[in-house]
Amino acid sequence: MERVTPRQAAGLIRAAHRVLVAGHVRPDGDVLGSMTALGLGLRQAAIPADVWAATPVPARYSFLEPVIALPCSVPAGTFDLCVVLDTSTIARADIDQSLIRACPVIIALDHHPETDAYATHACTDPTVGATAFLVHSLLAELGIAITPAIANALYTGLLTDTGCFTYSNTDRRAFALALDLADAGADISGIATRIYNCMTRPQVSLLAEMLATLELVTGGRGALMHISRTMFDRTGATETDMEEFVNYARAIDGVAVAALVTELPGGRQIRLSLRSKSAEVPVNTLAARYGGGGHVCAAGATVDSALASFLPVFRPVLAAFAGAHRS
Repeated sequence: MERVTPRQAAGLIRAAHRVLVAGHVRPDGDVLGSMTALGLGLRQAAIPADVWAATPVPARYSFLEPVIALPCSVPAGTFDLCVVLDTSTIARADIDQSLIRACPVIIALDHHPETDAYATHACTDPTVGATAFLVHSLLAELGIAITPAIANALYTGLLTDTGCFTYSNTDRRAFALALDLADAGADISGIATRIYNCMTRPQVSLLAEMLATLELVTGGRGALMHISRTMFDRTGATETDMEEFVNYARAIDGVAVAALVTELPGGRQIRLSLRSKSAEVPVNTLAARYGGGGHVCAAGATVDSALASFLPVFRPVLAAFAGAHRS
């Protein structure tokens, strides 16, 4: 795997005949905004490209320009370059991995700390708060004008992955990019309203049921919640409705590490979501114990276990981790 700059990545893209753009499963605002912005930029540059995701765009992000489409069946060799956004491992890609691996050139455009060897080229920077930063730099190298639609998409990624500019990854670069995007026509207040102040009734019902499971461990330093399939069925909510739910536990005064355990369809796996308030509590190290990873303050893992079996085993692990790390 070769490390490349945004300028070098732009050169590879210009030389491609047809580009595939992909992101990660359980898409969030950063990957959706980044995919949309890159797709719009490639369209502006007249570079043939398809932006594919197996997961439909969640309703809260329906204001984004409709660039992302469901994958289609294509002949082998259709794409000669793939850009994979916002994931450090191909295992989390939201399209068939064989489509990616079939590309002679694979660019990982990402801000996670580590990238596995699936890509031929890695354009990464773990010091920036969102993959949207890297897409913005890539578009600049491609000579793309930042239209209001592109600005909206990039601002969505920036806003969500910095937690509305409250996470520790927020620095002067984040505010500088926000200013540039506002000047380019991003709908600053409208985007925030659509993402954070437009909850559906099923979503609120699921939130209430999840909060009812809240447990505090280690004198309130750790917080544990869970969501079962029964709760999804009872409320009519979906997995896309629970984005950022784990942050309700992190927001509790005194909590240093928050965990949300979600039962996945079929009941044989769970999704572990972990959050902390500072880098002094590196939840990515806890996620790594279960084969996962992520950022220092936001990480997760998918575990082969039933919910009822996992919770009693994980509870003392969380308690010990919360006690061992002081923020």
